[in-house]
Amino acid sequence: GIAAIGKRCGNGKITYVGDAVYERMKRKADIILVEADGSRRLPIKVCGAHEPVLPQPCHLILALAGLSALGKELKDVCFRADEADVLLSAEDRFEAYRETNIVDMDVFTALFRQGVIKKVSPLSIPIIPVLNQADTVAKRIAADMMLQDLGLWGLSTSFLSKEDR
Repeated sequence: GIAAIGKRCGNGKITYVGDAVYERMKRKADIILVEADGSRRLPIKVCGAHEPVLPQPCHLILALAGLSALGKELKDVCFRADEADVLLSAEDRFEAYRETNIVDMDVFTALFRQGVIKKVSPLSIPIIPVLNQADTVAKRIAADMMLQDLGLWGLSTSFLSKEDR
């Protein structure tokens, strides 16, 4: 069976149940999936200085990002957009971004690399990028190209209607 466990924390959200419950679950479950850090329902984020917060032991990280961010203004689709803007401003190759503030494939990949993967790398835990919302052929191709650019094996996920399959 599957169990979803969390402690209510207001606004319809749940939070970590605490170490005691987690320890009991570890003894009973074959696999535990933990949402470590949310993105306030935005498709992409830059990890904060204190993130990721991972219970131990952690054997694998699935790092999710939504392709719905592509083609939209960074401030509308990124949690910690100000920090993301600082990361992007440090690189000359994002001159076009500085004019439009639009998230293209290069911007998305750079944010994922600098804002997520680089923050997780020191933990020496394998990471698998999961690029979700690949709901069109163009977005599936974009996901494949960005995963290649990241140099990591990863997944793209989508929910397609029967007509789109």
